[in-house]
Amino acid sequence: MTTASATKTQATPNWRLLPFAVGAVLYMVIAYRFQTYQQRNDASLDYLALAVAMLVAGLALALVAKQHFARVSTFLTLGVLAAHIVIIFVDTYEDPTNHNLFPFELIMFALISSPAYLGAGIAKLIGKLGR
Repeated sequence: MTTASATKTQATPNWRLLPFAVGAVLYMVIAYRFQTYQQRNDASLDYLALAVAMLVAGLALALVAKQHFARVSTFLTLGVLAAHIVIIFVDTYEDPTNHNLFPFELIMFALISSPAYLGAGIAKLIGKLGR
């Protein structure tokens, strides 16, 4: 690696890690909130709040990212899924009967996270209109 490419790599933020971390943090703050398994299942409005937060995060990150808009949204969604997988492991350690339908939970959170693509698409339109 040359010095010029090393400097360029250090100067640009990692647009894979940042959306991944934002997605995981949004999941932990909005959906998980350090509640028990039963308490989390009783709150359906948390899922709507997570969907709206993903839309806003997809829009904001795609506006400032130099990557393709779908890549930002994909890593936002992967962050949510990774955080939920960690929670699945923690919950099943406490009670092995929790999350017996975890594949469907992952599909559900992937769908809840999908507004990130809409937000990123809006950011792409804003970018095209701004030129």
